[in-house]
Amino acid sequence: VRGPRRKAPRRLELVSVSGAGWGWRLATSCQPGDLLLRTPKALLWVAEEPVARPGDGSADVHALIPGEELPGASRDLRMHLAAFHLQASGFGRGSVESTASSTDSAAFPDAPLVHALRPPTSLPVLLLDDGSGPGGAEGAPKELRGSLLVQHAAVLRSGLRKEMEGALGASTPPFEGFDEGLAWDAWLWAQSVLMSRVFKLPRGGSRLVLAPYVDLANHAFLHAEANAEVQELDGGDVALVARKPIRAGEEVCICYGEYANEQLLFSYGFVLASNPHGGPCCPLMPPQTPARAALLSRSVKLLRRSPSSVVVGGEASKTGAS
Repeated sequence: VRGPRRKAPRRLELVSVSGAGWGWRLATSCQPGDLLLRTPKALLWVAEEPVARPGDGSADVHALIPGEELPGASRDLRMHLAAFHLQASGFGRGSVESTASSTDSAAFPDAPLVHALRPPTSLPVLLLDDGSGPGGAEGAPKELRGSLLVQHAAVLRSGLRKEMEGALGASTPPFEGFDEGLAWDAWLWAQSVLMSRVFKLPRGGSRLVLAPYVDLANHAFLHAEANAEVQELDGGDVALVARKPIRAGEEVCICYGEYANEQLLFSYGFVLASNPHGGPCCPLMPPQTPARAALLSRSVKLLRRSPSSVVVGGEASKTGAS
């Protein structure tokens, strides 16, 4: 284990946290560096960002939304999750939920894990209606209309659908023979799991990791406020480790990132009432859609065609095409 650790993990309790779903609470006090929870390597889902090499197709992976840092690893992990979801659905009565509650655990023993990975239903990507018109805005909840969240969610859904159609069109296992509606549910579920539960390890590295159980730790809005952090151990396990002294009965929290509320809502499905990073501003870049590109091109042409008044140093001056 990297760094000093106490050998005996401190016992955690899984509790219902008001307004935050489930979370971990410490049963006994601990000190910085204490190992709180370990997810064995065998339970991890891991995808490495491929190194782009001309001619092998790795350079053809494009980000589904602006700012996606590891698009290749995201695609690989999403495809594995979608296949896992479809496999679970195939053993049940048409849904992961029914499979997870089935008494025939021998048919698909990992179904409870699929059920445990259920993402939040408040993610904007899940709230749009594909048939509601351009951008999905008409079908979006009224609280989201007029925000960039709708545009980003619509662009993301479009990219996911193209990826799904390509996988189904190839007619190769594990996607061969599945209904498109069932496959679409699997792709949305997989993307939602990625957005709300994945870790990038090591920090600033090139691997995406899903760590069941560790990922149940709730969010602290500042890195300085987090009393725990996620670390990769030397043996390949992923652990929840205390960053500061934690009292018995205190909730264990990590920092997902110091984000504004719109970023938190887009990626994790929740907002903070007293977020120090603000709420109305959205750090996401506008999606590069054909309609936006055409509008920008037209605007530039109009500006070049006729001079316009601009303010320079507090005084109006004339400028034309240069």
